[in-house]
Amino acid sequence: MVHKAYVILPKDIGSLLIECDDCSINYRVEDYKTLYFSKKICYFFLPEEEEEPTDHSFTFDIILCHQCLFKYLKKTTSQTSGPLTVLIIDEGKGYHITVDPDDIDSNADEWMDNFDDLFDDDDDDDDDEYDFLDPPKY
Repeated sequence: MVHKAYVILPKDIGSLLIECDDCSINYRVEDYKTLYFSKKICYFFLPEEEEEPTDHSFTFDIILCHQCLFKYLKKTTSQTSGPLTVLIIDEGKGYHITVDPDDIDSNADEWMDNFDDLFDDDDDDDDDEYDFLDPPKY
């Protein structure tokens, strides 16, 4: 079974706040926009499983911050007999990742640094956005 997680873009939030359903960390949309584009936090929408749960547990749609998504994946992989496939959907693009419990250690930040590479654009187009880490343009 493939788990799905949709990246929540700041422009798609229809309320004043976004909040993680697990840890309750919340931000105003303006603040989330700044943090999202600075790659400091990302929220994900996890829809209810499409298949009938085998353990008859109660499932529902949830919103998780990236830290809680990591905890969720770590917990889920510890309950499976092997790696877990996750489809991350970001603006219509899908990224399949395989999460193996043997590859995840307790350092979520290190794991998220590797995860962040999925969303980096590979093109070298100059989109005229200023990044403080870029060298000055003359």
